Amino acid sequence: NAAKTGTSQDISKGWDTRPYDFSGLKSINADLTANVAGYTYDDLVIGKNTLTLKLNGGKLNLAMSDTALFDGVVSSDFVLDASKQVPSIVTTAKLSNLNAQKLAGYLADTDKLLGTMDGSLNVTMAGRSQADMIKSMDGKTNITFRDGEIRGVNMVDWANAFQKRLSSVGDTSGSTKFVELSGNFDIANGIATNNDFKLIGPLVEATGAGKVNMPNRTLDYRLNINLLESDALNMPFLIQGPWQNVKVVPDLASIVKDVLKDPEGKLKDLKNVGKKIEDSFEKDKNAVKKQVEDIENLKDNVKDFKNLLKGF
Repeated sequence: NAAKTGTSQDISKGWDTRPYDFSGLKSINADLTANVAGYTYDDLVIGKNTLTLKLNGGKLNLAMSDTALFDGVVSSDFVLDASKQVPSIVTTAKLSNLNAQKLAGYLADTDKLLGTMDGSLNVTMAGRSQADMIKSMDGKTNITFRDGEIRGVNMVDWANAFQKRLSSVGDTSGSTKFVELSGNFDIANGIATNNDFKLIGPLVEATGAGKVNMPNRTLDYRLNINLLESDALNMPFLIQGPWQNVKVVPDLASIVKDVLKDPEGKLKDLKNVGKKIEDSFEKDKNAVKKQVEDIENLKDNVKDFKNLLKGF
């Protein structure tokens, strides 16, 4: 029975550094194939599947056929080698039609991601604790979410903040609905690098690239956002910081760099975009102008009324 020493630790404080104890595996040899009707583990309801288990000298091979999980289907192969001084894990998995909200709720205690998820995972790691395992993680994964939304993230508000030249986005309410949200990740030493982030939605589209530093629990991303009802150029944002306190900042400096690469072409583009943004505020400008004119007319009416009173 694999276990950790001590009591449970709040995962929000960091990865668990307590050592694993896999000593019990070395004293058992087994070769089993079982047709499982379903079971519950750690509040996780796992459906019917065929489970193949081989255990010899501290090396555990566990294969699970297509299994109902999070309203979808998961199949996986898991190899734990505890025969050496430093335990290692190799995991491959295929995910199909998972309920993203239930998955995110179980793994990250959040209900802000909705949709249907497909994906695959192929990772290796080694270490004496959870923290060591995360630091050593290598491999690849790809994820696609369909027909969902990200609650608490409103990319339309982000775009408006960019156009108003605000220094940071700040807290936004609402959500961003999407038809597709996807990306491929290469993982090395616990750092997942992504160069093809894509979000396609009814109001906004976004592309991006960046890194997820899992050992340090930080995010460093750059997104380009397009409002579908606007002809404005891509609006770049930097999304950075610890997972618990990520900051979103308009990347105005990158526009300057682009201009320096192609001054004539980029300045022409920016001039056109600036004109479009200015035109978008023209109605507001005209409304303010009319209010000023109404105030001036009111002043004249008051003056006429005063002159009228003087006649009595």
